Amino acid sequence: MRRFAEAIVDTQVTHQRLYSLTQAPTDRFNGQLKSLTDAIAHWERAWRTADEAKDERAMAHADAQRAELSTARDKLLVFREGLGKFVRTYEYVAQLVDFGDPVLEGFAKFARLLGKRLEGLSSEEVDLGDLLLTHYRIQRDGGLAGVAPDGGAPLLYPITDNGLREARDREKAYLSELIAKLNQVFGKQVSDSDQVALAVHVSEKLRGDAGVMAQVQNNPKSEAMKAKLPGAAVQAIVGAMNSHQQLATRLLSDEATRQVFLDVVYELLVSEKAASLAQAGRGNRLG
Repeated sequence: MRRFAEAIVDTQVTHQRLYSLTQAPTDRFNGQLKSLTDAIAHWERAWRTADEAKDERAMAHADAQRAELSTARDKLLVFREGLGKFVRTYEYVAQLVDFGDPVLEGFAKFARLLGKRLEGLSSEEVDLGDLLLTHYRIQRDGGLAGVAPDGGAPLLYPITDNGLREARDREKAYLSELIAKLNQVFGKQVSDSDQVALAVHVSEKLRGDAGVMAQVQNNPKSEAMKAKLPGAAVQAIVGAMNSHQQLATRLLSDEATRQVFLDVVYELLVSEKAASLAQAGRGNRLG
């Protein structure tokens, strides 16, 4: 970081030089992230294998391992989020305050480039044109507006939502949110497992429809929800009348309920977590 701070005040510094000075932390972060992601995928496969074998003990062990690794991976993501928050906050405050601290300025520039690299961008995709530091200057640019009627000075409101959160198992948090949405429309009278089973059933039917999936994958949600997805989902719900008569009847007769349900189905299609949601419905109550 010190070498980076020295480099950015050199008018002759090259793009490759600045990039190379962030290589070591980039490799460490991305290497750990890939290792954890691969390990999570391994335990997800182990859970599916145990599920097929009806081995409850192995399923519980695999899910516990996946949850622990997911939390560890989220710690890395918390760091990446925090780095981005620091850079945004520093660059905002630096427009108002002359810190006069070259060490802090050097760290901010280092953090800015490192943050971009932790997002997986290649050297060709990162623009370093505004990273070079040649001098400081404070310049007046207009006056303040919004002075209080009594002549008091306007307030500068603080930046909010800038703290670091606790690392968590994002998979479980994601599933909890989806089940909570289902509970909103079906209520507690219907078990989570029944709600989940129907959502997974419909999403898997749609996943087999190439036309629906092409629209989902190549369009924003607002457009996809106006195309083939709603009609295909209704057909899948009708096909599930025998096994989910109460829920299917409710969805077919109540448009508002159906819309919330389709939101959950869409989330399953774009996130490819249908198998995990089915696991949550069979196992612990999350909603």
